[in-house]
Amino acid sequence: MNSRRIALVLLIGIIVSFSGHDALTYPERFDRLPTWGGHSQIGGPLLDTAHRENREKRENRVDLCRHCFCIHLKAICDYKLNKTLPNEFNDKLLVPLNIKYIEVRLTVGTQFVMYENFFQDNQVNYFGVIGVGKDDQVEITSNAFSHNKGGFPNIEIRNVLRVFLREKFLTGADYKLLVEDVTQLSVFSNALQMTNLDCSLKRIKELNLMKNAFNPGVAKYGINLRIEDSNINQLGIFGVSMGKVSLLRCHIDMIMSNAFDVTSIKELIIEGCNIEVIESQALTNKLHSDKVAIVDTVIGTIEGQAISQSGITTMIMFGNTITKIRSNAIQIVAVSLFIRNNSMSHVEPNWLSVSQADQVEIANNRFEDYGRCELNIGSSNCSFRNNILQNPQSGSLNFTCRVHQVRVGTECSCNKSWLSELTDHDLESEIMCQVAKRDANCFNATNTDVRRYVNEACGSNVTRYCMGGQWVTKAVSDHSSDSSKLTIGMIALEIVILTLLLVAIVCVLAKNCGSGSCAPAGGQSTDNCLIEEDIRNSLRQLALHSESNKTRKAILKLINGHLSKGECNDRILFIVDNMPQNQAIESLLFRHISQSHMEPSDSEAYASTALTANATAPPLPPSTDSSEPIYQELDQQRLIIDDKYSLPLNSDEDPPYSEPSNMMSEYGNDYNYNGTNESYTSEQSNPSPNRPLLPIPNRL
Repeated sequence: MNSRRIALVLLIGIIVSFSGHDALTYPERFDRLPTWGGHSQIGGPLLDTAHRENREKRENRVDLCRHCFCIHLKAICDYKLNKTLPNEFNDKLLVPLNIKYIEVRLTVGTQFVMYENFFQDNQVNYFGVIGVGKDDQVEITSNAFSHNKGGFPNIEIRNVLRVFLREKFLTGADYKLLVEDVTQLSVFSNALQMTNLDCSLKRIKELNLMKNAFNPGVAKYGINLRIEDSNINQLGIFGVSMGKVSLLRCHIDMIMSNAFDVTSIKELIIEGCNIEVIESQALTNKLHSDKVAIVDTVIGTIEGQAISQSGITTMIMFGNTITKIRSNAIQIVAVSLFIRNNSMSHVEPNWLSVSQADQVEIANNRFEDYGRCELNIGSSNCSFRNNILQNPQSGSLNFTCRVHQVRVGTECSCNKSWLSELTDHDLESEIMCQVAKRDANCFNATNTDVRRYVNEACGSNVTRYCMGGQWVTKAVSDHSSDSSKLTIGMIALEIVILTLLLVAIVCVLAKNCGSGSCAPAGGQSTDNCLIEEDIRNSLRQLALHSESNKTRKAILKLINGHLSKGECNDRILFIVDNMPQNQAIESLLFRHISQSHMEPSDSEAYASTALTANATAPPLPPSTDSSEPIYQELDQQRLIIDDKYSLPLNSDEDPPYSEPSNMMSEYGNDYNYNGTNESYTSEQSNPSPNRPLLPIPNRL
């Protein structure tokens, strides 16, 4: 009996324990405790109506991890790897509660859309979409993240062709948004409705921020906007007070009227941008800002009242290039104003108006057409220095600021009437005029203050002139001028005479060279063989009429060749020794040698010797028997050269001629001349018996 009772108790305990296990096995877990109908999960009904409906909806949805790769807390949804992954993320997909990180990877042609109720009480801290930048698109509709309970979630969209952020795309408290490397981004009105937002838009080729895109709808705000390297057609109306707005390296066609018509922007930074137009009332009178800075920016036109009576603690304009500033363009009430290192082409009157400020500094700027500005503050708090004013307008320096070293485009002169048109104040020592080139040596500068110029160049009511770095009066200047003119005239005359002499010398030299006698002074200083023109022409005529073809060729080679004196002399000897006897040709050749190849003394002696030899040539010897030796005695009246080539007539030694062993025909062979003596040694040692020996110059 007892054993039965014990078994029954154990059975009842097991049943109770199993029933309790079913109820507590899979409790829903939240990092934040959700509420339904004002009841907490702890202490309220375990299965109220809203909770039951939510569970039923979750049970009817498809788990996201069936399409995506899920590991631990991450879900990677890749359209390239999974062709069945739907393009729409909506309430048909179930995001597991443990997933904190979702990354969607698009492929070419993917049209991704995210709808409301995709999240159901999830705590996703990161949601990112990464595209391929080719025919892909992302659209996020209203309230898409409204049911996500993640703390300060990070939303990123990268490298997508087109992105559309619809109305109420983000609602709630805290978000961090990054959109970068997108071709076209459209942010619709009221798209960003949250109290705290850190928004960064980078490298957007076409950014369209519609009117009131930022609109939290509450007085408390903490919105920071940073736009970098993007193109903006129209920067529309923000309509909400913001923390910090930074526009960096952007191209903006237009900053529209009332763009910053808000109560407060803590900091507005425009840096490195290119802005076509800043319209009127872009920053209105109700705006209060701690800092407005426009730095290194190119601006086309700043319209009138673009900054209209705004209350700005610190206004900075550094290093900008501005084409035109309209009248009343900048009207501010500031604590500090700094305008430095800007280049402004056209500045209309009253372009700047500062009614109240603790410190104003306008320095190192360049104004092409400068109009006056209104600086109605104490001179101790205002500085206008080191500025360049081209074409300053009348009265443009009539203000209470301290002026120091302001350069104007007017040339310095003793007439100071132009200065009185610029200002009613005594600014002679602070206004710098442009020094003329004629006076530059006396100042060693391109600009000097008006007072110094007047004192140095216009003293004692006598006009002075800068001569050699010193100021002189008109009389001294005229005397110096006359002396200078005389000196210059003499120099010019000398140059003309010298030029005429040079021209005459050149003409004489050219004439001599044309006649073949342009050798340098002192005789033939070159080694070239120059044949006189008359000798050349005579030789050419005799050669052309010669019956001997070899003689004709040899003469033409001689007169047409470019030979040195030595080569010319050797060739003449070769021709005379081997051609048929021709008294006219020989005479011309001897004449050439005497004129061009010998010193004057040798030439005269040689000429007389040649003439004597020709005049007293002995008669031909009588014919002899062929058995007798073939030689003849030297005629005493036949002159020869020194003993280098023959023996004296009274010598006891044997005659230098002997009977040849083999008689060569006098004209049987062609001339084999190579320009040296060796080529004709044999012929020279066996001259023709019927021809006189050729006199050789002493040089040989």
